[in-house]
Parts: sequence; C-alpha cells; structure tokens
Amino acid sequence: MKVKILSSTNPVLQLAFEEIARRLERKPDFAFISVSPLYPAQDVPYCIEKILGLERGKYVGFSAVDAFENTKIIAGGIVACFFWFEGKGRVKQYHFPSIDKRLANQELLKEVTELFASQSNSLNIVIADYIHGLFPLFFRKVGTYLDREGVKTSNICGGIVSTVIDNERLPGYIFAEGEVLKNSFSVVSFENVKFEMGLSTGIFKRGPIYTITSGKGFFIYELDNKPAGFLPQALLRGIEKRKKEYLWYTPLVIMNEEGELLALRTFKNFTDRYVEVWAPVEKGQKVKLAIVIPDEILRDTEIVAKSVKEKIGFAELVINFSCTARQYTLEDRAHEEVEIYGKILNAPIFGFFTHGEIALGIDGKKLKLHNQTSVVVAIREEK
Repeated sequence: MKVKILSSTNPVLQLAFEEIARRLERKPDFAFISVSPLYPAQDVPYCIEKILGLERGKYVGFSAVDAFENTKIIAGGIVACFFWFEGKGRVKQYHFPSIDKRLANQELLKEVTELFASQSNSLNIVIADYIHGLFPLFFRKVGTYLDREGVKTSNICGGIVSTVIDNERLPGYIFAEGEVLKNSFSVVSFENVKFEMGLSTGIFKRGPIYTITSGKGFFIYELDNKPAGFLPQALLRGIEKRKKEYLWYTPLVIMNEEGELLALRTFKNFTDRYVEVWAPVEKGQKVKLAIVIPDEILRDTEIVAKSVKEKIGFAELVINFSCTARQYTLEDRAHEEVEIYGKILNAPIFGFFTHGEIALGIDGKKLKLHNQTSVVVAIREEK
C-alpha cells in the first residue's frame, strides 16, 4: 500500500482543493478527506469529485477542526489521505444517514451488528457525527449488542467528528457518494490488511472513589447520594475565571467493581445539581478523579507506540483519533504526540482531533466510547 497525505489551509474551499489536486499525481484507490467545518459543506462533494476527480465509492470525507498531515497539525483546512493498494487490500464503505430518525428502530441495531459480524476479519473504522449526543447513546447500545451476540470488536475503532471552534458548535457532516450526510455515521472496512491498535490515556488516579447513585445518559445527578455539582465546584474553588475547560485537567475514570479502569469521561457542564459529561454514564458505576499532566500523557503515548510497533513490525499507515480535550491539556505540546507516533511507528500519519474516540476499553475488553484518549492504529496491506 502506498500512502500520500496532502493538505491546504487556503480559506477558499475550491482553491484549497485545487492546491491538493495539483500535487496529486494519479487517482487513488481510496481517500479519507478531513474538511474544516468553516468551509461551505454543501460544496464539498462537488469539489471532491470534480476537482480531485474521485469517483463515488472511492472516498469518505468528514468535518474536523484540526487534522494530522504526518507529524503536523493542520488547523482550519483540508487534509486528504490517499491510498494505492499494491496487494490484496481493498476498502468497503457503509453509510447510515439520518439515524436520529431510526434510533427507536431495533432494525438499525441489528443492521450494524450484522455488518460488524460480516466484516470480522477486516479493520473497521467508524466516523460519526455527535448528533447532539444521540450517536454516543446509540453506540453504547451497539457495544452491548455486539457483546451479547459474541461479535468480535477488537477490530473496531474510530472517532466522532469535531466541530467546535471558539466555543461555537458548528454542524458536523460526512461526505460520501456525492452527498452531504447529516446526523450520520459511516463504517470504512479495510479488507486484507494487518493492523494493531493502541489506546493511550496518560492519567494519574487520585482522590476517593465515588458511586454514581443517580445518573442517566450524559448526566450524573448524585455521587454517593450527594448532588454531583459539589465535585466540579470544589475543583474550581479559588480559580479566578472558573472556565469549564479547566476541568479537562481532571477527568473522571469509570471503573468496574474490581477496580479495573474502563473509560474516561470529560466534564462538559455542571450546575449545583448535576454534572454533564461528553459520553454516557450509568447509575451504579464507580468513578474516580484523574489528573492530566502533559509529561505523563506523552510518556504513555511512547509506551503505547512502542507496543504497537513491536506487534506489527513494519507499518504503511498510521491513523490517530485523539480527543480535543487531550489537545487542550497538552497545551503547546500537542504536536509532540504525533511526532512520537511518527518517530516510533515510522509511517505516514493521518487522523484528527475528535469529540469522542472508539476502541476497546482501557481494560482491553468490551468496546467503549472514550473521552480524552488517543487511539492509534497501524496498518499494513497483505501482499
């Protein structure tokens, strides 16, 4: 597999695509295309097909504020990852538009389960819109359903498109088959490839363990029978601006009864009565505060990258899904993480900063939606 990653930050969408097209020497077998939500979304499919010359079925695009062009972070532009297969590799894609209208229908769960079951030997990459929280809630059901049906999940990863710029939430889209897909998610299945995944957290646990005694969806109403708002208020006490983003330095770790870590949850909002997080929680879950330190994040990233490298050997492509909250807490060192992946895994890097990451839980068992993590997958085509 040959890979070429190209970018442009020209503020005019058409000119940005033309800049990439001039550097594209031949048509690819497939392309992932990250597009800033600042561009006019309705024009993106036309530009992909007419300017890049890509046929339908040969690409999947999506909204992302910041994306990776190898070891560079590209903000507010377009990053395209082009593939040319040289062996047995090929790509299939599956799209699920307007799922907000189908969530009450069990057939959607069955459809997704059957898809993952049929692609159990493939690498399945999920790209999804947050859909005001509907996708995380749906994907929690998907994880439970897959586990119940005994479907393999260690070959599933992905990310939720990112759309927040200067605290303004813009619409998030997927671009495929000549369409702008709204309230949707897509699955891109890589067949006949070798791959290895890693999940980096880089957190320190601290403080007491709490039990969610009242909570549902994204809301924690009570911790140990006390209104949950006491926790973020205590964390922000004495801090002048009391910005909610400061709470990203102290995410919650969901734990099971045995004390194993399962997933991270990032604070989204809070009042005196409740705490809102970015991915679903459940009544009865144990949670513990973590503390985020840039040096520890990067040290863990290095450990994860070395483990992936040891397992896969030579890689032809690395895809990275990393949380926007992780980017925030790494501050001016965010670029160091992709540089670590590039140095150790020695392959082109594509990916983006997400609003949620999909991978097995921290314990390496059931499929989870994570916050504040970095999911990395290294890929090599079978000859």
